[in-house]
Amino acid sequence: MTLISAASQVAHARLNHQYQAADTNYPVPAQNVLWVAPSENPNLWRPKGKGTRNEPFDSIKAAISRASDGTTIILKSGIYREPHFFITKNNITLQAEPHGEVWLKGSRVVPSKNWQKEGGVWKVTGDFQNFCHVCTLSADPALAKMSAYPEQVFINDRPLRQVLRRQDVVAGTFYVEDKTPTTLKNPKNNRFGYNIGAQDNITYYIGSNPASGTVEISDRSRAFTTVGKHFIMRGINVSQYSPNQVWAFNDPRMGDISGPIAVSINGDNSVVENGIFAQNTSSALAVFQNSNTRIVNNRFVDNGGSGSGGNYAHNVVFENNHFANNNLDGYPTRGSECGAYCGLAHIKITHSLNVVFRNNVIDDSAQSPAIEPNNLRNNHLPGFWCDEGCINAQITNNFFTNVPTGIFYEVSDSGIIASNIIEGGGIGISLSGSSNTRVYNNTISRTFHPIRLREDDRIGGCNHYKHGKCLSEEKWSKGKNLSWAQTGTEIYNNIISSRPFMPNDGSGPYYAYPLRTEGGVDQDGKRKTHTNDMFKGLDYNAYYRSSPQNEPHLITWDLPEMDYPLNLLFKRAADLAKHPKVNQNIVGLERHALDLFGSRAQNPYFIHEAQDNRAYKQSDYRLRDNSPARRSGRMLPYSVARAIDPSGKTVKPWEIVDRGALMNIKKSAIPRAALQHPGIAAAPRALKATPHNARNAVAANSAMDNAARGNSASLKSTPNQPYSLSGSGKNGDVNGNTGGQNLAVNSTNNAPAIAAANRGNMGVLPDSNLPHSRYNRIRPYSEGMAAVEKNGRWGFIDQKGREIVRPQYQDVLSYGESRAAVKKDGQWGFVDKRGKETVKPQYDNVWSYKDGRATVEKDGKRRALDLNGNEVSP
Repeated sequence: MTLISAASQVAHARLNHQYQAADTNYPVPAQNVLWVAPSENPNLWRPKGKGTRNEPFDSIKAAISRASDGTTIILKSGIYREPHFFITKNNITLQAEPHGEVWLKGSRVVPSKNWQKEGGVWKVTGDFQNFCHVCTLSADPALAKMSAYPEQVFINDRPLRQVLRRQDVVAGTFYVEDKTPTTLKNPKNNRFGYNIGAQDNITYYIGSNPASGTVEISDRSRAFTTVGKHFIMRGINVSQYSPNQVWAFNDPRMGDISGPIAVSINGDNSVVENGIFAQNTSSALAVFQNSNTRIVNNRFVDNGGSGSGGNYAHNVVFENNHFANNNLDGYPTRGSECGAYCGLAHIKITHSLNVVFRNNVIDDSAQSPAIEPNNLRNNHLPGFWCDEGCINAQITNNFFTNVPTGIFYEVSDSGIIASNIIEGGGIGISLSGSSNTRVYNNTISRTFHPIRLREDDRIGGCNHYKHGKCLSEEKWSKGKNLSWAQTGTEIYNNIISSRPFMPNDGSGPYYAYPLRTEGGVDQDGKRKTHTNDMFKGLDYNAYYRSSPQNEPHLITWDLPEMDYPLNLLFKRAADLAKHPKVNQNIVGLERHALDLFGSRAQNPYFIHEAQDNRAYKQSDYRLRDNSPARRSGRMLPYSVARAIDPSGKTVKPWEIVDRGALMNIKKSAIPRAALQHPGIAAAPRALKATPHNARNAVAANSAMDNAARGNSASLKSTPNQPYSLSGSGKNGDVNGNTGGQNLAVNSTNNAPAIAAANRGNMGVLPDSNLPHSRYNRIRPYSEGMAAVEKNGRWGFIDQKGREIVRPQYQDVLSYGESRAAVKKDGQWGFVDKRGKETVKPQYDNVWSYKDGRATVEKDGKRRALDLNGNEVSP
C-alpha cells in the first residue's frame, strides 16, 4: 500500500515515469560475457537466445544458469519481470548495458482491455498473488492498519492508495477482494501462527481509468538473492516488489522469500552501485551474514518500510547513497503498537563489526515536519539505526533533514558519530545503552532534541531478565561481552544551534533540552547507570539558544538519589564543572564550551542558518570567517580523524580543528553569494592559526584533560555559578540575553585561537595584544565592554584594556543599552559604563534592558525599571 510521495524525483525517463535512472557506461569485458534482453513471456525452462549481444537470452535466470565464476551478465535496456532467482556462483557481475536503463519490477502489466467498468470503478479478477495481510511486525496486525497490506497498483509508475472497503474506492485509490485470506490462529497475536489462505483468484478495484496509462499490479515479493562471493551489481534499478513485514511466514507459492526484503545480498565482498530501489512495500535491500560489502551511489526512496539494512554485515560500507520518504506506508514506529521501534528505519544495522555509514543523505523534507507535536510523540523513525551489537561503527559526514530521529545508536559499543549535519529533526543523536561512543564535530540545527543519552534497562546480551534469569538472550552481544550500559561517552566539538522550542517543553511529555541525559536501573535491579557514570569526556561544544526566557536550561544531569525523570538542570555550560555532585573525573565538563544566545538571523557560527524550522536545505553551515567556532575545538584522536577523513589529507589527528561538521557533502546547501545576513555588520576575519596560537590551544587541551583527572594545578579555579533543581519553581537567575552574548571560554590560552562575532551586536574577544594575563577568563565585547574574571569575581574592561569595573561580582551579564546586570550576594542589580550601580543588587532575577526598560523579579513578582532604576508601568 505505497502512498504517493510529493518528493519523488519525477522525470519522464524512457522507461519509468517516476524516476530518472543514472546514465552509466560500464565497460563490456572481452570474454566471459552473457547478454540478456527483456521478454514479455520469458521461457524459464527452455530459454531463447544464445547469450550473445545479437542473440541475447530472454531471462536473467537463463544467463545465471549458464554463467561460470567470473561471468559478467549484461542486461539490455528494458523492464524485467521474472520470478525470484538465486546467484550462487562467485565473481558474478550483473550490470546495465552502456547508457542503458534497466528495471527489475515485481509487478505485472494488466492491459486496459482486461478491466471491466462497474459503476464508477473498474475491476479485474485473476490469478494474482494472494499476499498475507497479517504478517506484520506488530503482533496484533490490526495496529498496523493499512500498512499491513502488501498489495500495490500503479498507473504510469504512479502509485494508487489502498483502501479497506470497496465503497471507499475513488480516483487514485484501489481495493483488493480476497475471499480466502490468511488468518491468525490467535486473532490478536501472529506469534502463535497462521491459517494460510488459498492461492486462488482475487479481484482488484481501482477508481482511476485504466485506459489513462499503463496499469501494473505487484505480484512478487523478492527480486533475487545472492550467496556467491564478489557479486557486483551496477546500474540496475529495483521497484514494485511487495514483501510482507516478517520472515516467519511460509507462503504456499513463494515460500520463505515472501518477506521482508526485495533484494538480499549474502556473499562476501559484494558491491551494489548506481541503482534506484523504490516503491517496495517493506525493505528494499539488505546485507546479511557477509563481510566487506559496499553499497554506494544508490537511491533508496519511497519504500513502504525501510530503505536498506544489514545483519551480521561486517565491514559493510554505505557511502554516497540517498535515502528519502521511506516508511511511506506509515508502519507504527513506537509505543505499544509494535514494541520498540518495529525494526524500521531508513537503514538499520544489527550484530555487525566495523560498519561505515559515510557521506549519505537522508532527506525527509517532503514529509510532515518532524517537530510537529504529533510527530514528536508518535514518529521516531530513525535515519541510521545501529542496534544489538554494532561494534566500531563509523557514522560520519552524513546529512539528515527533517528526520524524526537522525542517528540512533542502541545497545552497541565503540561507535564514532562525527561530522554529520542534522537539521529540522525531532531527535538529532540518540544513544541508548551504548558504551564507549565518541560524538565529535556534529552540527545540529533546529532540532527539537539535539542530543539524548539514556540508560537502557536491558543487561548486556539479555533482552528480558526476570526472577534472576535471562529469558531472552542475545548471543552476539553476550559473546562480545558488551555491557549494554551508557558509559564511556565522549561528546566534543559539536555545534547545537537554534533548538525549536515550545512553551514548557522542558517538562512532560517532551523533556526537551539541548543535551538531555536519563539514567536508569537495569532489569536485574542491581546495576544503576546515571549521568555521572555516562561520560568519559564532555567539552568544547558550542551552543546557541534564542534567549534565557525561551530556553532557560542547557544540560540535564540525572542523579540516582533524586526524583526521576529530571534532576539537576543547568542554565549555562560554565555551571557544570562547579556543581559538587557532578563527577569531576569526567574530562572537560564544558569548561571550554561556547554558550551564546541570539536570533537565527544573527547566528555567529554559520554563514547562514535558515530562519524557519521548515526551511530545509536552505542553510549554509560553513563557518563564518569570524566565527568563534573556528580553530577553537579539541584536537581529534587518530581514530576520529580517520573516520571523518580516511585519506588523512584534510582532517588530521592531534591538530586544532573547528567546531561543528568538518567534512560534509551538504555543508553548504545554497550559494554563498546569494546569502544576506540581516542585522549583522561586516566583521573582521578570524585570527589565523599561527604556531603560537596552535601551541596555546594544544596546551589548553592538555591542561583540560589533566585537570579533569585531578591535576588542579593545570587550571585556574572558576567561580561558583548558579544551578537549579527540578521542581524548584524558580529560574534561579538569568545568565544571558538576546542582545548581549555571553561567550563562556574558560581558558585564556584558548582565546587567541577563537574568532570573533560581530563587534556591535555579538561581541568580540578582546585583542590578544592587550595585557589580559592578569585575568582568568575573558568574555567577548558588547557595547565596547568585556567581562573579565579574576579569582572567582567578575568585572569589566574597555577596548583599551582599562579596568572600568573592578572584579567584585559573583556573575555579570553583557552590556545592553549601556547597562550590565551584576550579581552580588546572590542578588542582581545593574551598573553603568562607569561602574556605578544604577540599581543596587536586590532582585532574584533580572532581564537585560530593551527599549529603555528592564524586567526584574523579586519574591516571584515581576516589575519594570527605567534606565535610572525607577519602577515604571510595564
